Amino acid sequence: MLRATCVSVLSVLFFVGGLPVQAHSGPASTSGQLSSSIAMTPTAEWRWYYTNYFSSKQSCNNRGYAMTTPGHPGYVYGISSYTCVLRSGESKWSMRVLD
Repeated sequence: MLRATCVSVLSVLFFVGGLPVQAHSGPASTSGQLSSSIAMTPTAEWRWYYTNYFSSKQSCNNRGYAMTTPGHPGYVYGISSYTCVLRSGESKWSMRVLD
């Protein structure tokens, strides 16, 4: 019983805010919370993938579906969404992707 109590107390001492103390490498913040040195991943952004490329909206949508469907032979890892646009002055459809 004493051993179980000591283990419980040590477990509480080694964990702060749900994270192991040894995993924390940054200084404490002014609000009393631990700051993290873990690098944040960049946020997703829309960018042009094909410009003035597709002869129809359907062909653009077909390619977009293939690119965003895991398991499809045309799947492109990291692309989560797409949109097809016929830009002013262009004769073909363009595609923007969210990656």
